[in-house]
Parts: sequence; structure tokens; C-alpha cells
Amino acid sequence: QTMSVGQKDTQKSLFSVWNEVFTMPRPKKHQFVSIQDLLEGRQDNKQTTNITPLARFYHILDVCQSAGEFDRVLQGLYENYLEAKSKDPHLKGLNLASDWLCFADLSKQFISRTQDYSMMKFSSFLPVIFHFLYASYNPSRIQFPHMQTDANQKLLKANHLLSSMISDMSPVVRKFNNPQNLVLDLLPPLMDILQPTLRPVNTQLYSSREKEELSNVVKIMIAYNMTYHQEKTNDGQYVYSLDPNVEELVKLSGMKQRKQLTYAAKQMIAREIELEKMRKSERPGTKQMSASVTEKRVESSKPNQAVPNHLQKLQAKNLAPEKPAFNFFGNFVKTKRVKSLVEETTTEPKQAVKNTKELLDTVIWFHFKEGFSNAVRRNVKVQDFL
Repeated sequence: QTMSVGQKDTQKSLFSVWNEVFTMPRPKKHQFVSIQDLLEGRQDNKQTTNITPLARFYHILDVCQSAGEFDRVLQGLYENYLEAKSKDPHLKGLNLASDWLCFADLSKQFISRTQDYSMMKFSSFLPVIFHFLYASYNPSRIQFPHMQTDANQKLLKANHLLSSMISDMSPVVRKFNNPQNLVLDLLPPLMDILQPTLRPVNTQLYSSREKEELSNVVKIMIAYNMTYHQEKTNDGQYVYSLDPNVEELVKLSGMKQRKQLTYAAKQMIAREIELEKMRKSERPGTKQMSASVTEKRVESSKPNQAVPNHLQKLQAKNLAPEKPAFNFFGNFVKTKRVKSLVEETTTEPKQAVKNTKELLDTVIWFHFKEGFSNAVRRNVKVQDFL
């Protein structure tokens, strides 16, 4: 029991280490006392040795050095020390703890930059200071550290929003901005500019000033690659939110909430933005189309030049002379003469004939009916079919 063999190989969990730091040790009773301790009169000191400052110092130092994940230990101490119980009316202990946190951060930065790992041994004294400042017999509940992960996720999301906004931004606007200027100088007042006072009526009833404000908002949002998209909330309601939602970058907790546009106003602005984008996309296309048509007309007007098939005009051709029609018996049949397209276009239209005459002038002379009839018979030899 008195020998410390193999203690360097012992390891405790993170929660055990944090509890050791924030918990005041209780005196151990009935501790083993050897014969040599009895002869030297040290049996009284053996019973209270674990609560002395020196014993607490070395105990916390050994526990933290054998923990392994020292960075995670420091992160847990940083997120839980403000919830610990302490009697510090003048906040001197809080200032001392903050100084040691800065010292540990600077030491870690120095080690990462210079690869001088001899400085790592000094960072282990931070838990010892926290133990003497915030240790109590009834410590508060320890929470697993998650602030750094949340901060990294927020930073990643903010960078993604800025990159998506800058990627499709107008070149005239992009060349004067960078992510830092957007967040610090431009976006906070821009959020107020993009929320004018619009009446919930038809745009045709707007005054000239209101139409100018609406047009200004649409132009700014197109230049900065912003618009409103309809989304469905968890409650089942539809709302229009800014896309990309850069308002999250400038809205800090505890600040007064900005004035929000109504659902109808956001819907109208989103529609105007889509219409303006369509107008801009059609403008260069119409110019190119008109230029191509004029070029084709000039080319077609040139003499002795082949005209493409899709530009040629269809012209009517004269039909071949009609052959006399014969019936089944070989007799000549009188048919109505069909006028050519050229004659129909040149001749003037005549008065409409009667319906009975039109019926008689049709080319349909025979109508097939099912059944057998002896009305028409003709003698035919076999050699006529061969």
C-alpha cells in the first residue's frame, strides 16, 4: 500500500478527472500505518495526509498528467469552472483562472508553432490552480464540453454562406468586397436597407416613391445574389426566408430584433426579382437573334448565292394534265376539272354553286354496299387474267 509501483500506467476517465479537480478530498480514516511509522510517531499525520495542500497538489497533478487527453481536460475545465461553487466576492480567483487559461492557450500555440514539447509540462499546472480555487465538497454537475464543436460548426456555416453569396455576386460589387468587410461593415446596414416600408396593396397602386424603393431593393438583392425562398416550418406554416440567410451572421443574441417584412411583401419582392432576372437574360438573346436574322436577310439578298432550305419559300407547281377516266365497262366518264393552284390564285372567286350541283360534280361515282347483286355482269376469260 505504501509503494507507488505502476501508478504511471493508471488512467481515469475524463469525468473522473474533472470530478477530482472540482471535488474537495475527504480525510481518509483507518489508513495503513507501518511499524516504522509507529516508532517515529507519524501515525497522526498518516490519517490526514490526503487533505494537506501538498498532497492535493501532487494528487491532482498526477491524475491530470496520466489522463492522456489533456486538451479535452482543459476544454472541460474551461466550460465548467464558471458553474463551480466558490467564495470570491472580489473576483480575484476568476481573474487568476482566466490568466492561467490564457497561459495554457499561449503555451499550446507556442508548442504547435515551434515544436518545442518541453513547454508541455507547464500546462499541467492549470488543473491544480483550478482545484485550489473551485474545489468543494458538493460540486455542481459536470457537463461534457461541446462549445468548441458548436463554434466550429457555426464558423463553417458562416463561411459557407459567405462563399455562396460571393460566388454569384455581381462582378461590379464583388471587386470592392471581401468576407471580412461584408460581415463587419456592409451586411448590418444592408439588412435595414432591404426592408423598406411597403403597403400590402397591388404594385400598380404604388406611388412613384414606393415604386422607386421597390426597384432599388430588387436591384440591390440581384447585385448581391440574394432572394426570398418559401420554406415550411416545423409547425406546418409557410414563410419566406432570405437565401442565402446572411442575416444569421449579423444577428447577435440579446440584440433588438430588426423589423421584418410581411409574407406578402417578401413574396412580391421574390417575384419581382425573378422577373428582373428573366428580363436581363432575354435582353442579350433578343439582340443576338435580331442580328442573326438581319445577317440571314442580307445573305439571302445577295445574288447567285445558295439559300438554305429553312429560308426557302414554297412555290406552287403546275399539276400534270389529267388523264381521261374510264369506268368499269371501259367507257369514258366525265369528271369535274380540277383547277390548279396558280389558276385559283389568279382567277377571281365566283359565286357559290348550289348544294345539289356540288353533290353531282363530286368524283365519287360508286359506293360499295355489302351483299350480292346481278345488276352488273361481264364475260371474262381466264386468259385475260394471265
